[in-house]
Amino acid sequence: MLCFAFTAQAAYGVDGYHENDYQKLRTFFETTTSSGTKNGNILFGDGYNPDNPATWSVTWTSDSPKRLKDFFFTDKALEGVLDLSGCTSLGMLICRDNQLTGINVSGCTSLSRVECTNNQLTGLDVSGCTSLQVLSFRWPRMHRCRPVEAALTGMASALINY
Repeated sequence: MLCFAFTAQAAYGVDGYHENDYQKLRTFFETTTSSGTKNGNILFGDGYNPDNPATWSVTWTSDSPKRLKDFFFTDKALEGVLDLSGCTSLGMLICRDNQLTGINVSGCTSLSRVECTNNQLTGLDVSGCTSLQVLSFRWPRMHRCRPVEAALTGMASALINY
């Protein structure tokens, strides 16, 4: 006799969302800041649900599975490392005026614009961002950043604040 067990899939979760994009964002949103608050709660308030990407104010593609398309957050005092590597549909990342210590957007082949000035960056990886046209950041804490230097070589334009 064969027995099969089926579990009901939760109404909220990754269903319909690309696994990589969902996990990368969820990890960042669940990072606890020095004030003891999670980045997700700072961004989205009481309506934030880490298991329901529909509660996240980010732009998703309309295809299935949904991919991260654009991510904008400025002046929110968000902390930690933002790792969106491999989010291949990401077109724009605007994250000025926060407390981010690192950004990894390597392999984001659709990414055309990154604005991340006024953070606490010690690392920025834009390797493999073949569509990158505008990169705006401040360099003082990053003494040598080879992935950025390499990426700048093929860019049409770059805005770099030292």
